[in-house]
Amino acid sequence: KKITEDEQGQGRNDGKGSFSVDTFLALCYSCKLSKEDLEDMTIGDCLDYIDEYVELRNPKKEQENTRTASQSDFDSF
Repeated sequence: KKITEDEQGQGRNDGKGSFSVDTFLALCYSCKLSKEDLEDMTIGDCLDYIDEYVELRNPKKEQENTRTASQSDFDSF
């Protein structure tokens, strides 16, 4: 069966977080996944890889919510 552009999701942006095959392939390319990698991996594997790649390149900075206790903190404890 030949897949139509509508079935692939190309040219469609319904605002529901979906993306086209072209966007998926562009993400794979930007994460240095080769054609051979894509042949061996499932779509889920690729998305997991992309997620890890992005996380390693741009780690989320955890806000530091702790501070050194002062003497008044110990006194009130």
